Amino acid sequence: MKQKVSKTIFDYLYQHIADIHMRKISIINSFALDYDEYMRVLEFINNYIKKFERFLGDVEITNGKNLLPFVIFGSVVGLQSFEGIESLRCCVTLPKEEYESLWTGENVSLVPCNTRSASELIFKKCGEEVCLDYGGRSRRYVIKSIEPNPYVPLVRMESC
Repeated sequence: MKQKVSKTIFDYLYQHIADIHMRKISIINSFALDYDEYMRVLEFINNYIKKFERFLGDVEITNGKNLLPFVIFGSVVGLQSFEGIESLRCCVTLPKEEYESLWTGENVSLVPCNTRSASELIFKKCGEEVCLDYGGRSRRYVIKSIEPNPYVPLVRMESC
C-alpha cells in the first residue's frame, strides 16, 4: 500500500534529500576520524538515501495535512515515555547544523546523527516505539508527533 503525503510535504522531502545528496561528502567527512568510522557513516548515509528514494518513488500525493510520514534529519520528534510521566522533543541533527543555536529556545534536545539514538529514530513513524539513551540511561518512548524543521520553510520561494 502506497503511503500518502501532501504535495507540500512531498516537495519538502524532495528538497531534503537533494540537500543530503549535495552535502553527503561533507557530512561523512565531519565524522571521519578513522577509516572504520568513515565507512560506518558512509553506509548509514547511503542507506538513508536509498530508503528515501524508494519512498519518494512510491508515494501517493493527496490533499491533506502537512505531516511528515517518518523521522528525517532535522525533523522535530515528540516523544512520550511508556510510563506517561515524561515527554520529550528532540531533533536528529547533521554535523555542523546551521540552526543549532536557534534550537536552544525551542526546548528541543539535539541528537547527533552519529549516535545510536539517532539510528533508532530515523525512519520511525508515529506510534512506533524507540529505545533512546537519554539522561545517562536507556528509556523507551512512543513517537507522538513528527514535525518539519521550523527553520526550513515548507515552501521555498523561487528566485526571480
